[in-house]
Amino acid sequence: MKQKIIKKIFLVTLIVAAILLPHEATTLARLTDRFIIDSVWEGQSSKVFQAVLIGTGYYLMRDIGALIFIFYFFETVNKLKPILKTFLSFLLLISFYGYLYYKFQIGDFVFGILIGCVLFFLFSGLKTPENIFWSKSFLVLQVLLAFSWLKYSPFINKFFYSFGTPAEEVSLVAQFYGADTALNWITVIMFFIIMMTALISTFLISIYSTQMEIISRQKENELEVERYRLQVQEARVFQELHSLVHDLKTPLMTIQGLSSLIGLMVDSPKLQEYVQKIEQAVENVNKMISEILYDDVRKTITVEELINYVRAHVFPKYTGQGIFFELLDQKEKLLINHIRVARSLINVIENAFAATANKPDGRVTIKTYKEGNYICFEIADNGVGIPPEIQEEIWTWGFSLKEKKSGLGLPFVKRVVENHNGYIQLHSEVNKGTTVKIFLPLGGYGESTHN
Repeated sequence: MKQKIIKKIFLVTLIVAAILLPHEATTLARLTDRFIIDSVWEGQSSKVFQAVLIGTGYYLMRDIGALIFIFYFFETVNKLKPILKTFLSFLLLISFYGYLYYKFQIGDFVFGILIGCVLFFLFSGLKTPENIFWSKSFLVLQVLLAFSWLKYSPFINKFFYSFGTPAEEVSLVAQFYGADTALNWITVIMFFIIMMTALISTFLISIYSTQMEIISRQKENELEVERYRLQVQEARVFQELHSLVHDLKTPLMTIQGLSSLIGLMVDSPKLQEYVQKIEQAVENVNKMISEILYDDVRKTITVEELINYVRAHVFPKYTGQGIFFELLDQKEKLLINHIRVARSLINVIENAFAATANKPDGRVTIKTYKEGNYICFEIADNGVGIPPEIQEEIWTWGFSLKEKKSGLGLPFVKRVVENHNGYIQLHSEVNKGTTVKIFLPLGGYGESTHN
């Protein structure tokens, strides 16, 4: 995100520079021209080389229009084929520099077209990930600088004549002093030196981008393999769970059958009462097994009953530790799979205790309250907290902050809550604590209005 913002600022800066320094149209450009021209006509041949050095930087700024166009055109127009991009860029650059020529009497606009096309072809052969944007920017400046040197070649000026520009004046002075051959060699040598560095930069950027692409693909493949592995692991865990839970029905049926037989064989009212309690307990366990096996099994339960069920499983394990309850709206009803929802709440509570395990003043607070059409179950701790960069990852299968853990707890919580048309909010600060809010719709299995 920051890279995109910086790139936009960079492009805006180029546009502003192009507006403030448009060829011969501004006072600054005219002053630069005058300085170079006056310098070379002072009668000292050494001034020619100094003028070329000043002029190359000046032309670099003058040709920034081509730089802006190529950057913007190449980075934003992705649907066109490279050949069509090249053709359009050629036409648009001719129009742009042609306008400058007729408006400001500039005769060297052909160089802008050449620069634009060279830059485009250089870009066409390169990958364009965000992380090499500045490397490509440096490459563009190298090419512009190379062409800026060619502008001062007296030989080139014979074919692309420049009316009243510093390049024309420098060429005339070089011929006057008999230094035109030397200037031709200097400009051509500098052009090839800079272009060679540009080509080397192109090669290095291409290698770098290829390596980055390979690394990116490897990471994607690793993530894909890990995702499949976790899916297989999840499927195996739930399959084994279903098998184990389903096997519980066999002894339950035996207990139920034997208790019914005992009820038929005895006349004692007291024994009959015990038999009924056994059968009722077996029926309750059967319902619990059904809720474990089948996610869509729902029953109406109050908030108080759900919390009591959670307490019965949490208290024996964490007796004597800092756990506090602030329970409101306990008579509100929910239509839920209470086994899975309770297991989800227990998972979050166990994580909260794990986060406060090494703190002498560690505390876990459990709250319930009504918020709109939802009941909120809030579990807060003052533990180690979760770093911001991994707060999204904790909900993915296989991710765990603890060693030798499967990483299935919180993803299970998320799936159960979403299957009940609820949602989860998490707020955490490192070394301050974590608050998890689980929202479930009141009254039943209705459509969630939360986005």
